[in-house]
Amino acid sequence: MNNETPVGMNNDIRPQSLGDVPTSSAGRPPEKSALKIALSILAVLIVVWGLYVLLKNRDGLEWYPATDEGFGIKQEEQGVLNAEFPAELILEEGVSVRSYILTYEDIDVRQPVAEYRSSKTVAENIAQFKGFLASNGWTISKEATVDEAPTTNFYATKDTADVNITLTAVAEGTQVTITYLSR
Repeated sequence: MNNETPVGMNNDIRPQSLGDVPTSSAGRPPEKSALKIALSILAVLIVVWGLYVLLKNRDGLEWYPATDEGFGIKQEEQGVLNAEFPAELILEEGVSVRSYILTYEDIDVRQPVAEYRSSKTVAENIAQFKGFLASNGWTISKEATVDEAPTTNFYATKDTADVNITLTAVAEGTQVTITYLSR
């Protein structure tokens, strides 16, 4: 076994200087900065593409045909509730609703969804939806709680219908997403 110390190194186990290794102004080797820049650019491109796909036709009905997996989205004009969504599930008056239908063609299922921003807190929305579901014949199998914040949900069934109500705390109230399924 060769006991010689490689050139430029000693047997000292304390941290040693990088010597003449070039660094960026942040003190890191430049290849890591270049990788961060490349990943940042890629992330921005993905976000821009996603926004383009979601917002390219905000003025009217938008249909994203089914993919190879048999999934599609039909989006209504902003503020218009899809006719297949039960309006009584929107408990707050005067909110601007975003409505769309998720279509699973391979299993012949259409699932209407409605989203809106509530000015009420998550706790207020929990109380309101709990009361509504209980007094309108829905069986709650999963109850929303403030302990699950920032996002919580109800799951309830009634006859041949299922509803999932997701409540997410946001800066000025609650984001409400209601997914309805008629079996």
